[in-house]
Amino acid sequence: MSAERPEAEPILVRHMSFCSEGFVLAMDAFDALGAPPKVIVEVGAFDGDEAISLKQRYPGARVIAFEACPLNYDRMITLIQGSGVEPVWSAVCDHNNGLDFWPNKPEDNARVSGSILPPTASLKTERLNQVGIAAGFTDTPVKVPSVRLDDFCKGAGIGAIDIVQMDVQGAEAFVLRGLGSLRPRVLFLEVNETADFGHYSGGAPMKELRQLLTDMGYELRWDNNADAFYFLP
Repeated sequence: MSAERPEAEPILVRHMSFCSEGFVLAMDAFDALGAPPKVIVEVGAFDGDEAISLKQRYPGARVIAFEACPLNYDRMITLIQGSGVEPVWSAVCDHNNGLDFWPNKPEDNARVSGSILPPTASLKTERLNQVGIAAGFTDTPVKVPSVRLDDFCKGAGIGAIDIVQMDVQGAEAFVLRGLGSLRPRVLFLEVNETADFGHYSGGAPMKELRQLLTDMGYELRWDNNADAFYFLP
């Protein structure tokens, strides 16, 4: 199966999830360092609305938005026009070899999200019990490009990343391992799709993810069991 993007459905703009207390604390912690960020990376950017707001908050920063889902990427391309956000169609993980991506069906963006990890039967059952409709995933994965962030930065002439925001449906550890020696000062990540929740197959459990972040030198500054903010002191 070739890595081709199908025609996009109409744009579905979501609410700004980073208006949360944790994200405000994360940005305040960076601002307290006394210098604005130069490079911000969003992994799992969906339609790009959060990347646009990050660019508006830090207009001098280079904001790079990665999105692997072909339909969501095409929505993002439309939404970010003129914003200064740099879009990249790629999964972010610990290798550059391309991979299978399990996209949600276009009509199910509001309820489920695609991942480089296959969705489990329990996720589909849970969504069915919640809303009376089975979670809509395509029957087969699609081939998409993949990249390590350290290798991407080398190719893009980026020496350091200041802020990483990620929403990758259980694949957080893969993204972190792909940083190599890079250490963004601020990490803001969704943590309610780790292996403990049983929604996607092959991801790290919360305990393992937290240990990985500790081993990388990060301190947990805020966690509400849905999102978490880690800081590199």
